[in-house]
Amino acid sequence: MNSVKLKISLIANLISILCLLSLGVVTFIFVKEAIYKEVVHAEINSVSVARATMENFSNNNINFIRNVKKDLETMPEYKVNSKEALKEYFSGEIKAYKVGFNALALYIAFEDGSLLISDSETHKNGVPTRFFGGPGTEYNFTTRAWYKGAVASGDVYVSPIYEDSITKMPAMAFSAPVYRGGKLLAVVAVDVLVEDLQKQFDSIPARIFAFDENAQVFASQDRSLITGGSNADRYLNDIKRIGEISKTLKDLEPFNYVRSDGSERFVVCSRYNNYTTCISESIDEVEEPVERIAYIQSAIVVFTSLASIILLYFIISRMLTPLQ
Repeated sequence: MNSVKLKISLIANLISILCLLSLGVVTFIFVKEAIYKEVVHAEINSVSVARATMENFSNNNINFIRNVKKDLETMPEYKVNSKEALKEYFSGEIKAYKVGFNALALYIAFEDGSLLISDSETHKNGVPTRFFGGPGTEYNFTTRAWYKGAVASGDVYVSPIYEDSITKMPAMAFSAPVYRGGKLLAVVAVDVLVEDLQKQFDSIPARIFAFDENAQVFASQDRSLITGGSNADRYLNDIKRIGEISKTLKDLEPFNYVRSDGSERFVVCSRYNNYTTCISESIDEVEEPVERIAYIQSAIVVFTSLASIILLYFIISRMLTPLQ
């Protein structure tokens, strides 16, 4: 009888072990899925922060150029009835705006193709502004994208990224049309470095990068990806591919793609105006910590369960021993 009870107890324990092992497997699957969702959520949050940073940077520049535009549209008529009058009465304000905003250059483009500009050249020469381009020169600024874009939109135009010729750093232009009495007076524009945006990206604990409609990266924790960097050309097609895929998906919708070097990547992107902000990680880098934590938690479940079964077995054995 006691032998039968012991056998039944052992069988019950074995069944318990199998059930607990099954529980360990199920726990691994569900824990892995839950942790993966947490990792993805964290990546999405990082992209959201970067996108908000990009939006704030852009809005600051847009508001700045709108303020200059408003000044030009509300000045007395005699101060704006010619470009010479603007140079006489508005040069000080142009320089003050440029210096106060820490801009590369602030300029007003006229319909004859010339500019009234405050830049590093005027600073070097000790004057607030200078005329540049126009009739008799090789420069006609009415043909530039920032001029045509502002006139076409009737509002602020934000340019693609370009490399500043002096600093060799990524920069962008914000421009807006200026109207007086329903007639186009000029286009006012500001050139700014993306340096401040880069500093904010550096504080985000994730592999974030931002690029324009031409797949030119202008801010990234990996400086080699930025326009002019050692990997900028190498990964240009990959950036283009990421941009194409992200346009077919919802904002912040994760996706995987295979990079040109054959590695599979996990990507989340968010779009703002003509710019895209993304995070890109190796699939292995995303899944490895997830699997490690899931294995650890599942192992704890199995180990704890087995220890309980063994303890139960010895208790039952001790209880049956005196009856033999």
